[in-house]
Parts: sequence; structure tokens; C-alpha cells
Amino acid sequence: PMFSEIDTSEIGKSNYLIMGQVCVTKNFRGKGVFRGLYAHMTKVFSETFDYIVTEINVKNTRSINAHKSIRFKELIRYNFEGETWAIVFKKI
Repeated sequence: PMFSEIDTSEIGKSNYLIMGQVCVTKNFRGKGVFRGLYAHMTKVFSETFDYIVTEINVKNTRSINAHKSIRFKELIRYNFEGETWAIVFKKI
């Protein structure tokens, strides 16, 4: 469902990169791993892609807030198998 939601949006007409879910273990939280990962991806992929796109279960407020803190914006929410997901994107 994620791709059909993206493809019917304004981002679907651009070159976008799908990022899988990021999990940072407790021992490494707050040490810049998350920010560093996306900073590196932006540097490496900015000449090839316009956006980084991922989806987050809306129950995962830690991830929602982490993505907002590095300027991801919400594109759309959708329901799948009883769960609500937010598709978020960042211009790179």
C-alpha cells in the first residue's frame, strides 16, 4: 500500500529513495547515529534523488519525533491491517 500512496502524490512524479525502518539500540540513542545516517544518505544520494521517503507506524512516537527533528514532513497517513502508518519525506 505504501507505494500506491506515494505514486498518487506529488512525490510520486519525482525520483525518490525509499528508506527502510531505522532501529537504534538503547545504548546508541542520543549519540547522533540517526542524524548521521540521514546526513550521510543526503550527501551520497542528493545528486540522484529528490527525496528520501519512509513510513512509520503512528504508534511509534519516538520515530515520528526523530524524523520531524531532521525536517521530515508527513505526506499522508493510511490504514493497513488495523494499523495506521505515516508516510514521511525529506527533500535532499
